[in-house]
Amino acid sequence: MTRREQREQAFLLIYQNLFGEEIEKKECTLWEYEENEFTTSLVNGVSEKKEELDSIIEKFLKGWTIKRLSSVSLAVLRMAVYEMKYVGTPASVVINEAVELVKSYSLPPDPSFVNGVLSSVEKSL
Repeated sequence: MTRREQREQAFLLIYQNLFGEEIEKKECTLWEYEENEFTTSLVNGVSEKKEELDSIIEKFLKGWTIKRLSSVSLAVLRMAVYEMKYVGTPASVVINEAVELVKSYSLPPDPSFVNGVLSSVEKSL
């Protein structure tokens, strides 16, 4: 799997977790899951640092709250902030990948919104 595919797989698992489903590494309810270290580290990291990630994200929502975000945007933002802060992937790569995910899974206004939030987060980290 490419890094992009691993990231997308992590996003889908994080997104599924938003609906309260516990993820078993070998049994995924929405699609075929191919276990790999990068995906697992993103999913586990987001799960462990969720409150911290939400706190960082909320600082840059400008009149919005976490609860008002679409599930897709929230899952992507959490994963991207985690990756920028803890994985060390260059922010430009993380932001580009996050925007591409949102373009694939969400509505037209969301990619520019996610891009703006993540650009602000990048400057603060």
